[in-house]
Amino acid sequence: MSHGAKLLILDEPTSGLDPVARDELLDILRNYIADGEKSVFFSTHITSDLERIADFITLIDHGKIFYTGTKDGLLEHFLIVKGGKEELTDDLKKKIIGLSITAAGWSGMIHTSDAPGLPAAIATEPPAIDEILVHISKNLC
Repeated sequence: MSHGAKLLILDEPTSGLDPVARDELLDILRNYIADGEKSVFFSTHITSDLERIADFITLIDHGKIFYTGTKDGLLEHFLIVKGGKEELTDDLKKKIIGLSITAAGWSGMIHTSDAPGLPAAIATEPPAIDEILVHISKNLC
């Protein structure tokens, strides 16, 4: 890849690759950084790549940093919530990021700190990075 470089800067390195080639490139990058002496900095819109290889993530929205920190920290900061229309109070609506209401009920995302005290009928689950980005984008629209 490079002769002795301690840092690789890559722009969308897996974009346009088929799943097998993408998997192989991510393995190469993972092996490249395995000794802890080298780093890879890359931009991507393929969030599954981040799920597989990233330690630190910076999310940028409209030129502003929305989050920067560990991948685990980002995932622990939010919860996906789902419930029936009867559980959706006005107070809860204010806490939900990217609220989506359908005939069957509603779903959205909340900060983990808002989870205590939620009614038992509201289902919660950890988000994927992709879900975090989708809910944040819905909230900004």
